[in-house]
Formats: sequence, structure tokens, C-alpha cells
Amino acid sequence: MSIFSDRLSALRKRRGLTQQQIADELSINRVTYTNWEKGNREPSFTNLIKLTAILGTTSDYLLGNSDKNIDMHNFKNELDTLTEEEIIDIGTSNIRDTKMSLVIATKETGYSLDQLVELLAKTDKQKEWLNTIVQDLKKELKEISSKVQTGNNSETTETK
Repeated sequence: MSIFSDRLSALRKRRGLTQQQIADELSINRVTYTNWEKGNREPSFTNLIKLTAILGTTSDYLLGNSDKNIDMHNFKNELDTLTEEEIIDIGTSNIRDTKMSLVIATKETGYSLDQLVELLAKTDKQKEWLNTIVQDLKKELKEISSKVQTGNNSETTETK
């Protein structure tokens, strides 16, 4: 088994959830979920992000990029036990996950990033935070698009 499958199983059990309950929450077949825990298959990025929310952890912990499991459902109490570096790592991981979730949501729903902010934000503070994330994401996407266009427009010539 992989780090991912071991941690997935352990976190599910710690939360007192069955494989069927998580599968239902994700709208997938239980066998699909079981294959993730057995290490036979891996979830899509969308389902990975949903798993982090259900299990109250970070994608970095689930994937083995970090050995520090933060109980995101009890984050306020855990905050006092974290170093400044750990807090920054968690924030960075969650921002990255939020950006990827927004990109996926635009593709799945057809909404623009700005429309998603309006739909998702429940408070002014959430709206401000999401707008900051979206502006940064737009800048990153523009840079990527620029690099792709530059790479596609370059011509090569063969020499004999």
C-alpha cells in the first residue's frame, strides 16, 4: 500500500466513517473508494480536494508531501501547537488547493472565476479572500498562456 492509501484509511477510521459513507459523500461507487484505500487506483484531483474536506486534512498530508497531519475540523485548537513555518505550509497548501478547485469548477459549471466568487462567498471577508486568490490565479493563468503561445509560435528549421 502507498502512503496515500494508508493515510486515507487511517483518517477515515479516525473520523468513524465507513467506506460507503465517504463514497456516498463523493457520489461514487464504494468499490471505487475501496480501490483507493487498497492502493489499486487514485482519485481525481477533484475527489482528492473533496476528500480533504471530508477528512479534515490537507492534500499535502494525504499525498505524503507532509508528515504533519492538521485536523482542519479542529484547526483553531491546533493553531497553538504549530510553528510559524507549519502555518505557512498549511496556508500555501490550502491556497493551491483552492486555486485548483476554482479552475475545475469553471470547467465543470461554465461559470467564470468572478461568478464563482459571487456564488461561493458567504461573507465580505470570504469574498475579499476569494477575490485575492482569483486575481493571483488569473495572473498565473495569463503567464502560463503567454508561455504556451510563445512556445507554439516558435519556428524551427532543419539544417542539412
